[in-house]
Amino acid sequence: MSEKTFLGHGTIATFTVVRYPPIGFESESPYVVALIDIEDGPRVIGRVSGPLELMSIGKSVLFVGESRGALEFKLRG
Repeated sequence: MSEKTFLGHGTIATFTVVRYPPIGFESESPYVVALIDIEDGPRVIGRVSGPLELMSIGKSVLFVGESRGALEFKLRG
């Protein structure tokens, strides 16, 4: 298997707001976990930062890195 680099632009396919987090993540709630369709790659799961009231299916996101084993995205625009 070979590695491939992606641009990191994508759209939210579906998401949920985690309001009652697992132990160790209490200070981070509420936060969004989403399925992201990467424009030039696969569908991945990750956390999305941005205002909760702006989260919706179809919103554009940008990959910003990895934290605590999770892919991190932010809302674009």
